[in-house]
This record gives sequence, structure tokens and C-alpha cells, in this order.
Amino acid sequence: MSERCERIDGYVPAEGRHGECRLGDCLRSFDDLLAFAGCCNYTSDLTDPDCSGTLARGATATCTIVNTLKGAGVLTIEKSCPGGAYAVGDTFQPKDGTANAGSAIACSASTTYTTTPGVAYAITEAAAGTTNLNNYTSDLTDPDCSGTLARGATATCTIVNTLRKFTVITLVCEGSQLYSSSVTFDGDVKSSLNHGDALPGTVTEANLCSLGGARYTGKKSGTYTGQVVISP
Repeated sequence: MSERCERIDGYVPAEGRHGECRLGDCLRSFDDLLAFAGCCNYTSDLTDPDCSGTLARGATATCTIVNTLKGAGVLTIEKSCPGGAYAVGDTFQPKDGTANAGSAIACSASTTYTTTPGVAYAITEAAAGTTNLNNYTSDLTDPDCSGTLARGATATCTIVNTLRKFTVITLVCEGSQLYSSSVTFDGDVKSSLNHGDALPGTVTEANLCSLGGARYTGKKSGTYTGQVVISP
């Protein structure tokens, strides 16, 4: 065994991504292993001046070492909403199992969650406020959204909720041919495809005009008012 393995004086343990202790050096006995296991749970204060120096024969001194237990690990949970929120009152409640992990947060906000030392967490979310989660896609793949935090450690979990977007296409047909018409949707006026317009691949006007779905036949020329409801 080398001199390095024989001594642990002044040993400073390495820390992992979440502050956990890693056995990065040689330990000479089981007692040393126990000391190593506990050292990451405390801050150490050896500033007492009597903890170093020289004692004359017959002299006495007292060295006081202060070890303060570190607080539990703290996870910051951030909410990212590319494209914004569906409604002003939409908020999201982070969860760890069935328990709330911090407070409900809106887009671009954050909350903190104090974890239990040595106990694994796994963050999910529930709807809060006016939120309907079906209006969003949710991404909880941030690696810090699950794991175990050591005492005194911190991490940040970012949950991404992307607003779902839909496309509405209106076609007007005369028989099996496209017929260009003015279409107004949410105040935006556009023209539908016209007979002879370029179509992708082998698609024909007859193919498009035979589509099912929201199909209305027998209409005369004129102005029609309708309503489109997209349910998430």
C-alpha cells in the first residue's frame, strides 16, 4: 500500500453532479470509510486558533471543531413555454409523486422544492389555474428532473410546455375541380386554391374534392358564416 493510501489527513472528498460523495481516494480502515460517508453532510469550521500551534511543556489548550449539518438539497423547478401560454391564467403545479413540489408556476416562472436527503425524487406536473394540459406538449427529459440530492446540493429542473398549433385548410370545389374563393378566418382574409394551381406529388383536384371530413355540399355562391372549434 502506498503512502497516499496510508494517509487521509486533509482529505477532501470529491462531489458528484448532485453533491453526492464519491470515493475518490484510498481509505485505510472501516472507521475512515464512516468518516468519509459523513463528511459531505457537514460544513467544518477549524478556525479556532488553538487548533494549530505549539504547546510548551506543561501547557494546555482546547481546540474546538464546529461541524454544522448542511440543509437538505434544494431543487429549482423552472417553467419554459416556447410560443407562450394558451391563456393568461394558465399555471402548472410541479409534483413529486402525489406531493406538490413547490408552488404552482406560470410560464417563465420558477419555484423551489426541498428534497429529502438520500431519497430519490421524480418531478412531474399537474394542471393548475386555467390550464388544460391537452393544449400543450410536455417535455420532462431534463436529467435534473429526477435523481437524488445530497445535503447542501442544488440542481435545476426545467419543464418545457410547448403550445400546440393547428392548421386549418379550406377548399372550395365545383364538382371535381377546385374553385378559388375568399376565406376569412379570425379576421384574416385569404384565397382558397384555384383550378389549375400546382399540387404536390400525384395529388389531383379530384382527390382533394372527394375528401370527407367537414364537408358541406349544395351551396350556392354568396357569403357564409361558420364557426371552427378546435378541441385539444
